[in-house]
Amino acid sequence: MRTSQAEGNDKNRHTWKNERLQKLFTYYNKKYWNGRPPECSVVNRDLKERECLALLVNRRKRILLDLTLQKSDLAIRETLLHEMCHLAATRDRYAHGCAFFAQLERLLSLRPGFRVRPCDLHITMNYVRRSWYPLSHEAVARVDEVRLRYLKQVNPVLYALEMHWGNPNYGTILERFEEAALKSNSAKAHWTMSRLYGLIDATGKPADRWSNLTFVEGRCIFNRTRRELQSRPPISAPPWPGVQGASKPRYVM
Repeated sequence: MRTSQAEGNDKNRHTWKNERLQKLFTYYNKKYWNGRPPECSVVNRDLKERECLALLVNRRKRILLDLTLQKSDLAIRETLLHEMCHLAATRDRYAHGCAFFAQLERLLSLRPGFRVRPCDLHITMNYVRRSWYPLSHEAVARVDEVRLRYLKQVNPVLYALEMHWGNPNYGTILERFEEAALKSNSAKAHWTMSRLYGLIDATGKPADRWSNLTFVEGRCIFNRTRRELQSRPPISAPPWPGVQGASKPRYVM
């Protein structure tokens, strides 16, 4: 796929600056959206703690990209286009809802070589009609095929489990929320579980309608289980066997 001068021909991601990212945003905005999305500042920011490649901050009209996590020059452009799809679908209640996939479908029709970002879209697309967004389904399937080949090489056991069970279903995820409440001391462990299964994005926004329902139900189960554990009386030690009122003998080492 040939790139224009506005996109640049440099293959080194370390040469990217905020000014270049901003020019690329303006170019893509005019080319694919006719300048309809509002102007948005694009800034390089460390997002390792949020465990994401990029982040759209709607209230401040700002796109944050972590250039250190991008593998190539092309990956930077694809990540920026992904976030611009979110920007154009600001009315969507979910991170990857129908409005987002409508923008992605439109982008794929205008830019056939565009590759979707390797995130949790392969889970979300299972609950979106194929007839509505056929190009998105094909693009996500290609990315997921690459992901599975990589998973087979680095973790054959996890690959075998995913091939056997497929994507986690509703009941399995709710059971994991209950286990997290029993095994974890953190009151925010349900957020970690939600991120693990792709139910929410880095900002805490549900990925789609199914993810929102699962997240709400899982959070209720998590909180209810924690309340039951806290309401249980503490387990007292059994009395020392022997004469009534006798104290436990002391052992001299």
